[in-house]
Amino acid sequence: MKADLYIRHIGQLATCRPPDAKLPLTGSSMNQLEIIENGAIACLAGEIILVGTTAAV
Repeated sequence: MKADLYIRHIGQLATCRPPDAKLPLTGSSMNQLEIIENGAIACLAGEIILVGTTAAV
């Protein structure tokens, strides 16, 4: 995937969207945090386009 900004090797990345979710979580379901060890974020034109492990991104 092409991105203009990568943030990699994040010790622990907390997200409230599980990897199998099709849509963003809302309401009380946002209390379910997922911690990604050695996380990474890819951005394009100021928007986050991918979140996962450093190896996956």
